[in-house]
Amino acid sequence: MKKYDAVIAGYTCVDLIPEFIKDESFTSISNLFVPGKLVEIDGINFVLSGVEANTGLAMKKFDQNVFLN
Repeated sequence: MKKYDAVIAGYTCVDLIPEFIKDESFTSISNLFVPGKLVEIDGINFVLSGVEANTGLAMKKFDQNVFLN
C-alpha cells in the first residue's frame, strides 16, 4: 500500500497584501502610487504561496495524501 499519492518539492513563500484606506480623492491607480508620496494602509493580509503550498493545498482539497518536502 502506498503511503503518499504525491511528493511535492519546491519553494514556499508568503504574499503580503496591503489593505488600502478608501479615499475618494484617488480616481486611478496612477494617482495612488506617486514617487515620494506616503500611502497609508488599514492593515495587511498574509497569504501562503509558492509551488509546495499551492499544489499541496489543492491536492488536499481533493483528499490526496501528499508529502511536502
